[in-house]
Amino acid sequence: MAISLFKDTLLPLIINPRLLLAKMRKAFYCVREGGLIALKIRLVGRQGGDNYAQWVARFDSFSSTDKDLMRRGVDKLVRKPKISVVTPVFNPPIDRFRACLDSVLNQCYQNWELCLSDDCSTDSEVGEIIREYCAKDPRVKAVFRDSSGHISAATNSALLISTGDYIAFLDHDDELTPDALYLVAQELNLHPDAKLLYSDEDKKSADGIRVSPHFKSDWNPELLTQQNYICHLLVIKKSAVDGVGGLRSEFDGAQDWDLILRVSENLSEHQIRHIPHILYHWAIIPGSTAQSTAAKPYVLEAQRKVVQEHFDRMRQPATASIRHSVAHVHVERRVDGVQPKVSLVILSRDKIAFLKPCVESLFRATTYRNFEVIIVDNGSIEAESLSFFDEVQRVYPNVRVVRDERPFNFSELNTTGVKYCSGSILGFLNNDLKFSKGDWLERMVAQVSLKEVGAVGARLLYPSNLLQHGGIILGIDGIAGHNHKGSRKGDPGYFGRAILTQNVSAVTGACILIRRDVFEQVGGFDPDLSVAFNDVDVCLRIRAAGYRVVYEARAEAFHYESASRGYETSPEKFSRFQQERSIMRTRWSSTLALDPYYNPNLSITTEDFSLAFPPRISRPWR
Repeated sequence: MAISLFKDTLLPLIINPRLLLAKMRKAFYCVREGGLIALKIRLVGRQGGDNYAQWVARFDSFSSTDKDLMRRGVDKLVRKPKISVVTPVFNPPIDRFRACLDSVLNQCYQNWELCLSDDCSTDSEVGEIIREYCAKDPRVKAVFRDSSGHISAATNSALLISTGDYIAFLDHDDELTPDALYLVAQELNLHPDAKLLYSDEDKKSADGIRVSPHFKSDWNPELLTQQNYICHLLVIKKSAVDGVGGLRSEFDGAQDWDLILRVSENLSEHQIRHIPHILYHWAIIPGSTAQSTAAKPYVLEAQRKVVQEHFDRMRQPATASIRHSVAHVHVERRVDGVQPKVSLVILSRDKIAFLKPCVESLFRATTYRNFEVIIVDNGSIEAESLSFFDEVQRVYPNVRVVRDERPFNFSELNTTGVKYCSGSILGFLNNDLKFSKGDWLERMVAQVSLKEVGAVGARLLYPSNLLQHGGIILGIDGIAGHNHKGSRKGDPGYFGRAILTQNVSAVTGACILIRRDVFEQVGGFDPDLSVAFNDVDVCLRIRAAGYRVVYEARAEAFHYESASRGYETSPEKFSRFQQERSIMRTRWSSTLALDPYYNPNLSITTEDFSLAFPPRISRPWR
C-alpha cells in the first residue's frame, strides 16, 4: 500500500513540481469516510489579499504628478464629446453635497456641464449652495422644480436643460474620481459607436475611507436580470436616453435599472462598454441604498417590476419575483409550448458504482420528460457493467448503449454518442453526477432555447455541499479555473457571483447543454483535446460564433469530480495534460489573458475573486 501511495500520488508530484504548485493553488479534495472533504489550500504571500485600503494606496491613488499626466492625456484626445452630468437634488447632507459638486469641478476633462435639478428641498442651504456653484462656474446649470416629483421626475428635469452628447448620472451625495470623465471620453475615442458605458465603483464612509469595491463583469445581460450590477458610473448617449423617454417615475427606486434595460434592448453588444476602473464613490449614509437595499423596501417591488417588464418586452417566457431573504431578483425562465427533445450523452467504462446512481437519479429526479440517454461504453469488461447495460436498456426504453473501444478521448467518444442522438438539444454528462433537484434540466433547456445562447452549464456541488463548478473563469493558473470553487453552498460570494445565473466564458463539460445546430456549426469537441480543456475550447468557439454561454446557478447536481478517471498524477497523464495546455495557449492566448466576465483587478491565482496585487490593467494615463 505504501509503495502504491508513493507511485501513484507522491512520485508524480516530485517529478512535476508545477503539478504540486497547481494542487496547492487550487481547491484540493480527498476522499474520507465516504465523502469529499475540502482542504482548499491557498497560496501564502498574496501581498495583502483582500486589503482594499492597501490596494488603493498602491494602485488607485492620485498624486499631483498623476493629475499632470491626466491633463496631458486629455490634450491628446482627438474627440472631446460634451458630457452632461445630471444630478437630482433633495436635501442632501451639506458636506457630501459640496464634495459631490467639487468632484465634478475638479475633473481633468473639461468639456462637461453639470445639470442640477432641485426637487423642492426643504433645507434652504441646499438652494444657496446650488446658486453659489452656478455663479462659480458657468458650466453649472440648475432648475428649481415647483413641486416635488421624486428622483425620476427630478432627473428628467435635469435632462431637459442638458445639451451634451452624453449623459452621466451622479447622485447628490456621491463623488466622481478626478479622471472619471476623461476615461469616459477616452473610451468614446476608442469606440465612437458606444452608447452605454459603465465603470467599476466603491463606497466611501463618512470618514472618507474607501470600502466595498465592486469590480464588475463586462456586459452580462443574464446577470443584469437579477441585479443591477452596472449601477455607477453610468453614461448613456443622450439620443438613446431621449429615445426611450427618459426615466419613469413608476419605477422610482429602480429607475436607473429600468433605464439601462430599456436602452440596452436597442443596442448591440459592442455598443455597451465597461471601463474596468473605479470612477465612482458611493456615499454610505444611514438609510441610503448604498448601505442596504432593505432600508427602502419599496425598492424591491420596483426592481421586480423592472425585470418583469423587460422579459415581457423581449417576449421571453420568464417570471420575476422577490425573495426577501436575498438581495436580488428571483428569475424563473421556462419553455412555453412543446418541450424540445434533449439527448444526454454519458461516457462510461466500468465504474458502475458511479454510473448506476447517476442514471437512476437522472430518471428518478428529473421532471423534464422529453429526453433520451446515450451511454457510450468505452470498453467495459466487468460482468456487473455488462449486466447493467442490458438491464438499463430493458427498464428505460429511452436509453441506448453504444460501444466504442478506442483509447479514451473525451472529444471523440462524445462525437460517437452524438451520432446516435435524435434531439435538437445535446447534453453531455459525466458518469459521476447525481441529481436531486427535479427542475435542473428544465432550467437548462429554458436557457439554451434562447436564440442568443449557445451553451449552458449547471451548478455542481461536491457531496460535502461545497461548490465544485459555478462557471469557468479564464486565466486562472494560466488557462482556466472555477468561479468560487470550494465555497459553501449558500455563500453568495463576490456580489452574488457564486449563486447567481450569469453569462460566463465557459462551463464545465461535466454537465453542459448545447443546441445541436450550434454544436454542428462550431464543429463539436476538438479530438486534439482528448481529456483536458475540451469544454473550455468548445465554449470559446461557441462565443466566437456570436452566441452566449450561460451558467445556470439553479440547475443543480452533485459531482464526484474525477471519480472515474482520477487526477492527472502519472508522468504520462501529465505530459498529455501539458500538451493540451500548449494547444489552448497557442489557440486562445489573447482570450485567456482577459476574461470579459472577470475583472482584471481581480486575482488569477485564486478562484475566490480576491484583489489582484498588482491589477492586470492600469489607468491608461499611467
